[in-house]
Amino acid sequence: MQIFLSIIWFNMEINNKIESGLSHQVPGAKEGGGGDSGDKNSKSWHDFLKWFLGTFCIGVATIISTYIVKRYELREQTRAHESSYLKAYLDDYMTLVKQDTAYRQQYEMAKFLSFVVTDDDLKKGWTDLSLYCESKMLRLQHTKDSLQMLRDSLLGIKEEKVKEYYGLRNKQADSKEVPKLREKIDALTYQIDKNSKKAELISAKIDVPVAVTEVKPAAQAEILVNEETHYCTRNRYVEFNGSLRIFVNGFNKDSQSVNVSLLDVENEKFDEFEPERVLHLKEQITVSSPDGKYRYIITVQSLEFKNLGRDNVYFRVKTFKK
Repeated sequence: MQIFLSIIWFNMEINNKIESGLSHQVPGAKEGGGGDSGDKNSKSWHDFLKWFLGTFCIGVATIISTYIVKRYELREQTRAHESSYLKAYLDDYMTLVKQDTAYRQQYEMAKFLSFVVTDDDLKKGWTDLSLYCESKMLRLQHTKDSLQMLRDSLLGIKEEKVKEYYGLRNKQADSKEVPKLREKIDALTYQIDKNSKKAELISAKIDVPVAVTEVKPAAQAEILVNEETHYCTRNRYVEFNGSLRIFVNGFNKDSQSVNVSLLDVENEKFDEFEPERVLHLKEQITVSSPDGKYRYIITVQSLEFKNLGRDNVYFRVKTFKK
C-alpha cells in the first residue's frame, strides 16, 4: 500500500511540474501567428504524457500489489500443505508437550521440523524450541545421574549394614545394637526406594518408556537343582544352594511352629524378602527368589524342643532353577 501511494504521489508531482512549465511560457509566443497551434500541440503532448505516466504508475502499482498478494497466498498455501502432511507428526509432538514428558523425543522432533518447514518464521520457531528441549533434557539427565549416584552409594552402605546386622544377630541376638542396626537398614531402604522412584519419574520426562512384553517360562522349563536337609537352632541360620538363607528367629512349642526370616544371599546380596514367616510342623511352602531365578519348596520336617532353649528344626528344601 505504501508503494502504491508513493507511485500516485510521484505521478501527481510529475503532472504539477508539467503544468507549471506550461504556465510559465514566454508571453511573446502567444502574439505570433502560430501561437494557437503551439498551444494545442503543447496541450496534446501534456495530455499524452499525463495519460502515459498515469497508466505506467497504475500498471507498476498493480504488478507490485499482485506480487505481494500472490506471495502471501503462496506462503499460506505452503503452510497449509506442510501442516497437512505433517499433521500426524505434529499431533504426536503436541501429545508429548501436553504430558510434559519425553524431552529427548521433543528435541528430536522439533529439530526435524526446523529442517523440513520452508517458512522462515516457522523454521526459527522450531529451531528455538529444539534448543529449549535440548537444554531441558540435559538438566533432567544431570539430575537423574546425581540421584543414581546417591542411590548406588546408599546401596553400598546398606549392604555393609546388613552384613553387620546379621553378623551381630548370630553372635549376640540380645544386643541393643541389633534393633538400632535394623532401624538404620530400614531408613536406608526407604531412601533408596525414594531416590529410585524419583529417577524413574525423571526417566519418563527424558524418554518415552518402552513397553517390554514379559515372557514367563513354562512350568516344565524348571529344573531341579538340588534337594537338601539341614537342621538349625535359635538365632542361627542355614543356607541352601548357596542362594537361600533361613534364619531362625524363635520357636513356639504350643503351636508347634518356628519363626524364620528368608534371605536371598546369592552373590552376597543379603536381600531379606521374607522378614517374618511362621512355619508349622510338616507345613510345606513355595517361595521364589526376588529376581525370579529360583523357586524353593520348603518343608519343616521335624521340631525338637529341648531344655535351656536348645531347640532344633529340620528343614528340607527343594531348589528349582528357571
